[in-house]
Amino acid sequence: VINNIKILPASPLDQQVREQVYHGLARTGSLSRYFWEAAPSIHIIVDNQRVTLKGVVINEMDKDLATMAVKQVPGVFQVTNELRVVK
Repeated sequence: VINNIKILPASPLDQQVREQVYHGLARTGSLSRYFWEAAPSIHIIVDNQRVTLKGVVINEMDKDLATMAVKQVPGVFQVTNELRVVK
């Protein structure tokens, strides 16, 4: 077992960016459906205002839409989209 868990320091600015990214994704077109469940299928990771999206979506359009939505959030320096398309 390889432990690749990184504990990110508590940062009020990162928390603010995380909340803004969540709201931006949830308000964007068909992406709101990924946040309806108790365990959303899109996970938002913020480290020094650099956002990584992980999880699954059902098509390439949603994956691209997620990137565009995050890039519009003020204070985001970089977006890494690691979402997987699973039909």
